[in-house]
Amino acid sequence: ARNKYELLHANRKAHGRMILDCSWAPVKAGRVFATSGRDAALKIWVMNSFGTICLNQWFMSSPITSVSFARRLVKDHFVLAYGREGGSISVASVSRLGVMCRLVELGHLSLSKAVNQLSWRPMPEAAWNNEPAGAESGMGSASSSLQLAAAGDDTSVRIFSIPQSALECTATSESWRHPYQG
Repeated sequence: ARNKYELLHANRKAHGRMILDCSWAPVKAGRVFATSGRDAALKIWVMNSFGTICLNQWFMSSPITSVSFARRLVKDHFVLAYGREGGSISVASVSRLGVMCRLVELGHLSLSKAVNQLSWRPMPEAAWNNEPAGAESGMGSASSSLQLAAAGDDTSVRIFSIPQSALECTATSESWRHPYQG
């Protein structure tokens, strides 16, 4: 019975159309994840003892084909990248309350076709806190930048360097506890 799988939650209408991707937020954030879909919706969900609740949602102009949370919080905010069917990629800074407070569009660097996958480069803890990286990190002067890999339908792979300072929000969410957190 120890290796038995169980369903924790099901939502039969989480999106209006097909869900194309999902991503878990950093462990420090709790049980938070994002979904994206053919309905052009990007949703952030929180799981707790009450169930799974949609914390916030945004509707874009085209289907969102890929979504990826950075592996750590930056200045107490989520960093969430999402790609669209037309090849555009955006990176958002989202507060723990689900408020999108900063958005970086990678417009001129977009792919020519749909974004199939996004993935953040693992980084040493010091790099996430804007501390000088040691020689073992291999980060060099890019320690204050996040690196995002994108793979697309156009058969390309691209690596983007995004300065953490471009994602900083003025609002803070110190001692945050969402009312739905169980």
